[in-house]
Amino acid sequence: NCKENGFYLEICSADTIKGNNTFILESLFNWKGISIDYNETEIEKFIKVRKNKAICRNATTINYEALLSGINAPETIDYLQVDCDPPKVTYDTLLAIPFEKYKFAVITYEHDYYADARKIYRDLSRKYLQSFGYVLVVNNIAADDKNSFEDWWVHPNLVEPEIIQKMLCVNDKVKNAEKYMLYD
Repeated sequence: NCKENGFYLEICSADTIKGNNTFILESLFNWKGISIDYNETEIEKFIKVRKNKAICRNATTINYEALLSGINAPETIDYLQVDCDPPKVTYDTLLAIPFEKYKFAVITYEHDYYADARKIYRDLSRKYLQSFGYVLVVNNIAADDKNSFEDWWVHPNLVEPEIIQKMLCVNDKVKNAEKYMLYD
């Protein structure tokens, strides 16, 4: 909803600008936050181009409570991205986030269902996030028309009901991200 001066936690930032979920938040809406990636080259590029903090770490080994308190992050964070590879690493990272202490208004969670040989981590992540009160608003996002890789979540106490209702699209259909966001 064009919020200004928000806060984010971006786990696995990858490219600094292209395909990066927080670039527009930082550059157009003055958001603060921290980005994490295990690729040293990407972090070096990030630090040269972006103003917010970025660290080079393995997402599964971070003490997120210490990290967030160490940067004085608010206990209500506007956006969380969890986007590691492979699916088990993303799920293990999700389990390390202190949901008991921090709440997130919006979460994009990359489950990489298309690449999950066991086809379990999407369902595990959904049950886990629901256990903390999060609502799945858009499921089965894909870069094409068939390979589901991401779900979008909100915390109903932190996002206006009208926005939740406007976003809500949970069904068995795979949703091409570009078509869904720009044309549907």
